[in-house]
Amino acid sequence: MYTSLLLTALCAASTVSASPLLLQPRHDSSSSSSTTASTSPPTPNPTLSPDLLKTLAQQPTTVDRFSELLKTDPKAAPLKFDFNPSANAPFRSPGGGVILATRKNFAPLIDLSISSAVGFMSPCSINTAHTHPRATEFLTVVAGQIETGFILENGLPTQINTTLTRYQGTVFPVGSIHFQVNSQCEDAVFVAGLNSDDPGASSVAQNFFGLSPDVVQATLGFPEAIDGENFLTFKDRIPVPFARGVEECLARCGIPMAEGKKA
Repeated sequence: MYTSLLLTALCAASTVSASPLLLQPRHDSSSSSSTTASTSPPTPNPTLSPDLLKTLAQQPTTVDRFSELLKTDPKAAPLKFDFNPSANAPFRSPGGGVILATRKNFAPLIDLSISSAVGFMSPCSINTAHTHPRATEFLTVVAGQIETGFILENGLPTQINTTLTRYQGTVFPVGSIHFQVNSQCEDAVFVAGLNSDDPGASSVAQNFFGLSPDVVQATLGFPEAIDGENFLTFKDRIPVPFARGVEECLARCGIPMAEGKKA
C-alpha cells in the first residue's frame, strides 16, 4: 500500500488541482447564534518589513533583539502567530496546505533555531514527497488519521512507515525524503516542530523534473515512457504539494474525480 501511495505522490499527476482552497472550520449546527455572533474572525498575520527583519537580525544578542522587538508596534511585529487558515493566504490545492512560522514571517524566531508548522489535510490528500534541507521535523497528529513514510538516505533505502492517530507523533530526520497521506474521508490536522528557524522544503518530484531533460532521462535509465517529445507534458502534470489523489480513497469517500484533476 505504502509503495503505491509514494508512487502516487511522485507521479500520479492526473489526480490534482492547482486551484486555491481555504479550509474553513466546520461549525456545529447546535451552537447558539449568540456564540457565533460573539466570535470575531482572526486578524491576518502581518507582513514583516525587510528593514525590520534586517534590523533584528543585526542585533548582537537575543536580549538586544527582543528589546528592539518590544519597541516595535505590536501590529507590525507581534509576539503571537496565528495558524488559523483564515489568518493566512489561501491554500494552492484542494488537498489542503501547511502554515509555517519561520524567521521570515514571525520575527521572534530569528536565531532561535526553531520553527513550527500546522498542516491541514483534506480527505484523500497527499503531502507529496519532500525534504527539509536544514531541519529535523517532529510531527504530531491532532485531528484525524495520517499515514507517513520516509527514506533516510542511500545507506538505508528502506521506506519506514507509520500510521498516526490523534496525539501520536513521529520524526523525519533532516534531509530524509518523507510524505504524509490522509486516506480517510475526514479532514486531518498535524502540528510539526522543526529545529531551524529557516528549515526549507524541497519537493522531490517537482524539483527533480526541474532538472534538464537529459539529466532526468539518464537518471531514470532512459525510460521509453518519458522522452524529449513528452517530457514537458509529463513535468507539467506533476502534482503540487498537498495533492488530492489515491483513486480508491476518492471513490470510497464519494469525492468526484474531477475535483482532483489538475487545472
